[in-house]
Amino acid sequence: MKIKKYIYTYLLIAMSTYAHAEDLDKLIWTCEHYENDGTYCYKAGDAYFAIHDYGQAKTYYEKSCNRKDFFSWGCIGLGRLYEDTKNYDQAKIYYEKACNSQPWGCIELGRLHKENQNYSLAKIYYEKACNYDPDYGYGCFLLGDLYWYGNGVKKDYSKGKTFYEKACKLNDGFGCLRLGFIYGVGEHAVEKNMSTSKEYYCKSCDLGMQGGCDNCNKLTDKGY
Repeated sequence: MKIKKYIYTYLLIAMSTYAHAEDLDKLIWTCEHYENDGTYCYKAGDAYFAIHDYGQAKTYYEKSCNRKDFFSWGCIGLGRLYEDTKNYDQAKIYYEKACNSQPWGCIELGRLHKENQNYSLAKIYYEKACNYDPDYGYGCFLLGDLYWYGNGVKKDYSKGKTFYEKACKLNDGFGCLRLGFIYGVGEHAVEKNMSTSKEYYCKSCDLGMQGGCDNCNKLTDKGY
């Protein structure tokens, strides 16, 4: 089964326990014996996902998501698997369940609606992610994109920039990277300022964005 490379996969690489067989056995045992904690089931699902056993991954994501004390990443894993088989209604159900407890479920719902060009719903879920407690930077970045490019909302560069700034303040590298570009080219009523551009590029670099590092170094070499 061919799995699409969603943004979630980036987080999966960063967060997952890529277990050897012995580790996987421990995860499965813990999943089965700690019935009120879905964390270990989710990790077992991730371990199976990493070795491309999507049937077993689904089994353990279900165990994680459907328990009384469910673990929302298990629901996101299920949504991702259902989406890949084009069962979008089921994917939405599990993303929605995750969205009720953490922002990344809202982001996945927003992305799914945006891909289907339902921008009004995408905006609702990106707003929810952006305004989560605590605030979640990547949702703010995506919301900024809607306004900057006028996807489903009236194009508003000022509002888009405001959400990019909020994203960057919340340590989202994408938001800082976008601001670095905006100040570097001085577009849409933003005055060109290479020192400010460098500041944002360098912050995005600190947050793991390679493009930010490249531009930070270039501007440093030019004496900014």
